[in-house]
Amino acid sequence: MERITITLPPDLVEQLDAVSRVIPCSRSSLVSLMLSENIKILENLCFEMRDINPEDVVFKRARGQSVTKIAERYREILDGFEMYQ
Repeated sequence: MERITITLPPDLVEQLDAVSRVIPCSRSSLVSLMLSENIKILENLCFEMRDINPEDVVFKRARGQSVTKIAERYREILDGFEMYQ
């Protein structure tokens, strides 16, 4: 296992806490489970739909207008997935 640090909105942390208490498990275990069930699908979509060169990638942090741009790109990828179904 590798350790990472993520920053989440307080309401999302509260939701993670609530669910992890019911399961019961750590927040880390819950996030790992949720991601592991879905990340491969998203990864495959990204490879199928890539439209930029890796050299052109600029990573964005979830701050200000970047939040909207990140969400828009995420939705574009999901919309592309729906087209393939």
